Amino acid sequence: MMRRTGKRFAMLLFSVSIVLLGFANHASADDFVKTVGDGIQLSYESITVKEGYLYVRYMIVSNKDTMITVNAQASEIYDPFGREFTPANNIYVVQIGNINRMEREIIENVPTPISIEYAVGGDYKLPESFAKITITVNGKKVEFRNVPSTLG
Repeated sequence: MMRRTGKRFAMLLFSVSIVLLGFANHASADDFVKTVGDGIQLSYESITVKEGYLYVRYMIVSNKDTMITVNAQASEIYDPFGREFTPANNIYVVQIGNINRMEREIIENVPTPISIEYAVGGDYKLPESFAKITITVNGKKVEFRNVPSTLG
């Protein structure tokens, strides 16, 4: 009887350890907010897939009116299967606010969405998370790791 209880206790401890280690490896929402420049905050929002394209969405806000430039060619995404995706070489892969462009003025304290499109093929299935995503804003490369497809 004693051995059986000891085995159960050991298995319970092992299970709790695995769960705790799993929680330790998950990032918090604060890990997905970065400072891009003086008074400019960039946050990761989500990744979606539609008709062979990944769409990575960010939100940017500044404490003053300012111009931002998104360099799509210096931005990339790595999925959990070791595949790397880069945007196509044209202005239509970046959307700032409601307009496809790589440079735009953002207004003081107005959260403005940024979306970057990556071609992945028609049969691509959205994984739960991505190993790394990067975006280059105003010449600064910003990196997010262990990125869930959606926050919340």
